[in-house]
Amino acid sequence: MKKIIITVICLSLIGCSGSLHTVQNTPSYPDLLIRLQRDACFGTCPIYNLIIHFDGKVEYEGIAFVKVEGKQSSQISHVQLEELVNAIESVDFFSLQDQYPPSVTDMPFIQLSITLNGQNKTVQHYGSLACGEEKSLKKLCELEHKIDTIVNSNQWVGNE
Repeated sequence: MKKIIITVICLSLIGCSGSLHTVQNTPSYPDLLIRLQRDACFGTCPIYNLIIHFDGKVEYEGIAFVKVEGKQSSQISHVQLEELVNAIESVDFFSLQDQYPPSVTDMPFIQLSITLNGQNKTVQHYGSLACGEEKSLKKLCELEHKIDTIVNSNQWVGNE
């Protein structure tokens, strides 16, 4: 009889212990797709494309003036994806202008396209010189830099 009581108590405690732990939900963005394209300038600006998928898969294609030409891939964590989504939301990406006219034309053309939560938007601008001119453009440039930092594009692009 003691064994039955002890078994019932143990099973009850095991059953209760499961409810004491909270399951931490990993945020899910099933339609998340981030594309960052950096194009040519009148010089040796790195030319490459980055694509970040909803599952953290990163695709890189180095075209010219980069350390690694061709296609490469890597993976970022769910925490890093969440950091990117927070950055997208903090700059209010979907309310930015579609294009920011160039102040000078010899800078690289940059295009950022994002799909998130059923919204899709592409924003284009020229180079980093314009990044300090307008508040929303400065935030856009900071987001582009954050994308490069989180995926560690420097491993392929190098310090050119």
